Amino acid sequence: MSFKQLLTPCSLLLGFMLCAPLAKPGTVIVNGVCYVSVLTCPDVDSVSDPSYDPGPGSVGSSFNFDVTVNGDIYNVVGAYSASYSGNTGSSMTVNDVITYTGNNGATAQADTVTFDVYQDFFDDSCPTCSWAGTYTENIPLILTAPGTIYGQYLYDGLTVGAAGPYGPGTYNYSNSADLDFGGSCVSNTCTGSDYNATLSADYNQVITFSAGTTAGEGATTTPEPAMAIPCGLGLLLVMYGVRRRTHSRIAA
Repeated sequence: MSFKQLLTPCSLLLGFMLCAPLAKPGTVIVNGVCYVSVLTCPDVDSVSDPSYDPGPGSVGSSFNFDVTVNGDIYNVVGAYSASYSGNTGSSMTVNDVITYTGNNGATAQADTVTFDVYQDFFDDSCPTCSWAGTYTENIPLILTAPGTIYGQYLYDGLTVGAAGPYGPGTYNYSNSADLDFGGSCVSNTCTGSDYNATLSADYNQVITFSAGTTAGEGATTTPEPAMAIPCGLGLLLVMYGVRRRTHSRIAA
């Protein structure tokens, strides 16, 4: 079964899960070049609860483009989605497949592909809402090419945990981390990144394809059906007296 065949049921599942036409979410950047953005590259858009904030409550899109590294061409195809609600929380799902096309025969040198999906979450519904808390990710990875792969979710630059780097094989990494972005509250006045209206998210994946990679070899992130349900562990604890911002993290 090819990587693109592996992608098909996941993409269909994402479409079923979101159940409505969606705007494109944030931004896809590969090796420093912006390929997909709802705004002007490399700007990142926000998803928010439409009941009290402007903008969409859920976004999703697919992508398919080629990148060239050292003269070697790699196809990047996949889908991603994000949602936010003050009641059910936020989620971000990324499903990508990166495959060497074989345009130069077997590669003569190592090629590195750095893949990022950026998405902002927005919530200004109260002056004392905190983003600090426990974040959970689940990152299944497959690498059939010689080389290494790793992936991680970051929020305002803080990682939930790095999956890898791994060599060729199939892996399913899960991790939770307590993230505190900094801030404090005095007399119902809060300052610091914990209390900003916007939280920035980044799914970061790096694949190094060793010399000798052949056509059709590649890497993929493949969420299974159980992982594509918009609920799960999220923001569990915040400071006493501060309203919870609930966040489920559906990782790639």
